[in-house]
Order: sequence, then C-alpha cells, then structure tokens
Amino acid sequence: LAQARAETTAAVDCPHFERCGGCDLLHLPYEEERARKRQVFVSLVARHPELEGAVVLPLLAAERPLFWRTSLKVPFGWSGSRPIAGFFEPGSHRIVDLEGCAVQLPRLVDLIHRTRALDRVLLHNHFV
Repeated sequence: LAQARAETTAAVDCPHFERCGGCDLLHLPYEEERARKRQVFVSLVARHPELEGAVVLPLLAAERPLFWRTSLKVPFGWSGSRPIAGFFEPGSHRIVDLEGCAVQLPRLVDLIHRTRALDRVLLHNHFV
C-alpha cells in the first residue's frame, strides 16, 4: 500500500476515511495532498502582517507517504460490552474503532490491537 501511493497518483482507500479524524486528505493523490498542505501554510503566513514578504519554500515530499506517523493519542472506550480504541470522529468525542491505518506506523496499530485485546481479557476476568 505504501509503495502504491508513492509510485502512482492514486488515492488510498481507507475503511475509516470520513469517519476518522486522523487524516482528512488521504483521498487525494499524494502530490495534490502536498499542494493543499502548502496552500494552507501559505494562507496562515498571509494572515500575519509581520511575515509579509516571507518566502515559503516548497513542501518537501515524505520519504514514505504512508505508514509514517510515529506518535499517536488513542482514546479507549466502550461499545456495548466490548472495549474499543481508535481515533475520534471529526468534531466529536465519538471513537472510531480502529482496525487499520494508512498513515500510522504499523507497529503502533498493532500495539493498539494488543492493548484492546488485553483490556478485554483483564476486564472479563475482573467482572466474571
């Protein structure tokens, strides 16, 4: 999946996209994502008169446009009687139960899965 995005202009198909607030540009080809991020930054700079005349350099491309994010904050909660973990829906505190993530380092996604599974075991043993 990571190489597919890096080598083509195809957007990534993520099962959590639109519900997950973790990334809102993943549906775009990578070059367009970079262009939009740069435009957002240019707009922010333009709002500050003290930065007038500042040169905004081109946005560098990521070495790996997917599976690069190395830090995360993961909310844990409950859905019925089972623990869930993932990311908040945009503009809310509703948790999208994460199965996979196209930008998060795979080892960290695995850690989420293992922690959620441990939570199931510990709480099941505690309440039985």
